[in-house]
Amino acid sequence: MASKTQPRVTSMEGRSGANAHRSASRAGEAAGLAKAGVHTCPYQHPAFRSSWLKGYAQAQQQSFDF
Repeated sequence: MASKTQPRVTSMEGRSGANAHRSASRAGEAAGLAKAGVHTCPYQHPAFRSSWLKGYAQAQQQSFDF
């Protein structure tokens, strides 16, 4: 009997398609909505820090109460 679960789709390089920068951006967005300080960024790598700050800044701009 065949399994009911679908196989995980991977790219030709064998990667699963998970986007680490999108995850960092979402984490920054969550921190921005929670009104955490910028100093709470957990990333040391410049590219991931940039992604986190991008999500943080977008969440801060959207959370203005007019």
